[in-house]
Amino acid sequence: MLEYSKKFLSKHKLSLPGDPPLIGFVYIIQNGNRFKIGKTKNDPKIRKKSLTLEEAGVLIYYCKYINYHHKEREFHLLMKEKRVNNSEWFEDLDSIDIEKLKAWKNEDKI
Repeated sequence: MLEYSKKFLSKHKLSLPGDPPLIGFVYIIQNGNRFKIGKTKNDPKIRKKSLTLEEAGVLIYYCKYINYHHKEREFHLLMKEKRVNNSEWFEDLDSIDIEKLKAWKNEDKI
């Protein structure tokens, strides 16, 4: 069995066995035809205020999740074909894509 150091796990925001789950938000902000899928430990409305003007847009979705770091990665993988230059931005998500993300693994929602 592979074992990782605490430093490695911490750096990659992965939990150690027996650690309590990390709880936070995953959000989607729309700016024109671009969508930012991000994460925050704080209220997404507060996070949105801290974004640059270029990133600011309309907060169209947010939800509190168990292991929110992992959930954000799952969202990014689900929409990887629409990702912009390996960033948190995605282009041309449609209503079906958004609903797919909203419905993804409801059991992880808090």
